[in-house]
Amino acid sequence: MKKKIALVTGGYSQEYSISLNSSKQIARAMDPARYDLFTILITRDHWMYLTQTGDRLPVDKNDFSILHEGKKLHFDAAFIAIHGTPGEDGQLEGYLDMLNIPYTCSGRLASALTFNKIACKQYLAPFGFRFAGTVQVRKGTPYSAENLVSEVGLPCFVKPNEGGSSFGISKVTRVEDLPAALEKAFEEDKLALVETFLPGTEITCGLMKTLEKDYILPVCEIVSKNDFFDYEAKYTPGMADEIVPARIPDEVSRKCQEMSSRIYSLLDCRGLVRIDYIWTPEEIWFMEVNTIPGLSAESIVPKMIRAAGLEPGQIFGEMVEDCIRRKNSLS
Repeated sequence: MKKKIALVTGGYSQEYSISLNSSKQIARAMDPARYDLFTILITRDHWMYLTQTGDRLPVDKNDFSILHEGKKLHFDAAFIAIHGTPGEDGQLEGYLDMLNIPYTCSGRLASALTFNKIACKQYLAPFGFRFAGTVQVRKGTPYSAENLVSEVGLPCFVKPNEGGSSFGISKVTRVEDLPAALEKAFEEDKLALVETFLPGTEITCGLMKTLEKDYILPVCEIVSKNDFFDYEAKYTPGMADEIVPARIPDEVSRKCQEMSSRIYSLLDCRGLVRIDYIWTPEEIWFMEVNTIPGLSAESIVPKMIRAAGLEPGQIFGEMVEDCIRRKNSLS
């Protein structure tokens, strides 16, 4: 019997449209002989089931069920494809945990921890990972741009503590530009991070560990046509070269994969994850963890999957099967 899967998309953040694109790619790739997918659109105002005929029917939040063909339908699992709030920060995961519905990504604690960039670094610091120098600035509190620059240097990056897809990020080369960069970050989050610029190669590693097998994907090298890998470079075709496998020494690639595997386990991640780094001749510097990486046609992870000799649909199916196996193992 085919499994009934809620494909959850939308969300509350600026990554709404990116989430829709990811969910469309997931729907195309999943095996229709094994899974019946039901698209669930979440916004601040409504949770709706999008039918194949274009109708929008309400979701019963009491038990996360829908009416389908006149009958109440419960899902075997949820495939979470929401980037940002509430899908990537632990909120939706906590809701599904209360209902005992398995889902394809990391749990509520790992999701919340990785979504908070500074908290994630503070958690990982005792384990020996290296990070760019970072100063926190909270919205509404006084600061000195000169003092901030004296701590992290120029150029530097300013980014919101929570959020993704490079929204609210600026590269600052002059001290007088720092206030505007902070205001841009504050549009996304109440806490901004001012980070030391690391002149190196941007690399990223995708991976997934299931109860039955570990999938450690080839490392990808990112070369942006812009000053850095911003929103335009991420989602505009031709604005970045995403090279898989990365043009780095084999020992660096292996170390990046080993670091990613260790971080995945330390954070107790689940499902498909992408971990970003900067590589310099001296070190691999940890940047952040993406517990729900982009899966659209322009995204990096599907390229990694294919470079590993796999197909996205195969991995997506394994994500579903693994979360159900984990639930059953606890029953």
